[in-house]
Amino acid sequence: MKNHKFFRPGLIIGGVLLLAILGVIIFMVTSNDDHNGRNIDADNGQDVDYAYTPAPDIPFFGGEGERNLGGMEIVVANWWGDYDTDTFEPGNAQQQAVLDARRELEARYNFRLREVNMGNQSMVAEIAAASIGNQTPYAHIFVLGPQDFVLMNMNGLFAPLDGPAANFRDVPYINWNYATIDVTMINNIPHGWSQGGVVEGDGLFFNMRILGEAGVGSQFPFDFQLIGAWRWNYFLDAARQVAANTNAMPILATSHDFFQQALTSNGTGFVGYDPTTGQFYNPTTTPEFTQAIEFTQNLFNEGIVTSWPADASWDWHHQSFINGNAAMLLGGAYLLPQLANMEDPWGFVAFPTGPSADSHHFISIADIHAIPHTFSPQEVDAILFAWQMWTAAAHDAENADAWVASALHAHHDSRSVYETLMLHLRNPENAVPMLSAFIPGMQPSFITDHLWREGADTALIIEESQLMWDTLIDMANH
Repeated sequence: MKNHKFFRPGLIIGGVLLLAILGVIIFMVTSNDDHNGRNIDADNGQDVDYAYTPAPDIPFFGGEGERNLGGMEIVVANWWGDYDTDTFEPGNAQQQAVLDARRELEARYNFRLREVNMGNQSMVAEIAAASIGNQTPYAHIFVLGPQDFVLMNMNGLFAPLDGPAANFRDVPYINWNYATIDVTMINNIPHGWSQGGVVEGDGLFFNMRILGEAGVGSQFPFDFQLIGAWRWNYFLDAARQVAANTNAMPILATSHDFFQQALTSNGTGFVGYDPTTGQFYNPTTTPEFTQAIEFTQNLFNEGIVTSWPADASWDWHHQSFINGNAAMLLGGAYLLPQLANMEDPWGFVAFPTGPSADSHHFISIADIHAIPHTFSPQEVDAILFAWQMWTAAAHDAENADAWVASALHAHHDSRSVYETLMLHLRNPENAVPMLSAFIPGMQPSFITDHLWREGADTALIIEESQLMWDTLIDMANH
């Protein structure tokens, strides 16, 4: 095991931090460790219960017997709170059970793990860049925002996760965000991980009364979604019938949000990613991107989608839908408290699928955990294993579907929960990351703000954006 001197954040001053961050851009770090040739043979045949019970029977990933981490003390740098099993004071029975389980796991596998609040997200990134660059990492795991992670990962600061514990899909009791993990890959090897894969995405709320009066049918979005036919063309037909047969506004959404949903639903986005090379690329000239632009522009030009009036309040969209003045509203779970006061019956479905996509997708963005490259492959795997155990202790397997009761209480119709959320917007396999968030300096509004101007030339707008888009992506790749 390598010996590490740990960097102390109190020694950092502002000027050193700035120089360290700038240095990351030009400092290429490589590991001399051999990461090849190791056999991955995880035993996952047991049905394991991880529901707040001491010392759960956690399988050893990669061979026979249990791991002994040799008393390793692991520090996790975050920006929201401290946690130490020696000092944490539980506030309820559930927290006590988690604490007991974590203490059992630390004793069983012979390690200690503590989470340390570093102040804010920027400070975590600065300390990570400076301390790893000095070969004295402050923490074993850093929790980073997407752009900070990309800058450092492209400069070799994080270790490849190719050991037995990195079989993420073989550890189902943790809520991995597979879509984000895929974006961390270089040569098909992840260099970071993320959790929270089933945080639901945005979709369309719809007014059942208005759709019924328009002749569409009050359950039309539910029914077509259930049979896999909820696609752009049927969605557009329904919106046009609302415009023709009622006084209601068909759809309420901001231009940027609607365009982002259209891109995602058509299998594309403002940025693409190739996991085989670990490189981002520019997809704005692809047919899928053009289709999404034309679809969105047509709906706005026809008046099918209504954006905020210039003098409207920030919640004009929400209130207009709640008051029964619009058939559909683009949004997510953050609107549910306001919809509790809505008199008309309403439902919630996924955004319709575009012609170039095989199935529904929703946007997912999450923080990324990464381990410094300075640790040996054996240490990296031990650190990741310890984090899995630590996280597993907080996983309530017996109440894995506890969110359902809360969702049923918040939604007007149970189909929104059992069909939309379960099959689509909480399904990790449908999650795609917002890749533009991984590119430092990228502002998709540069494109979207110009597209909705009267007489806008779509081809010219995209052409004019190419140099800036390519430059930002190239910088992220190098």
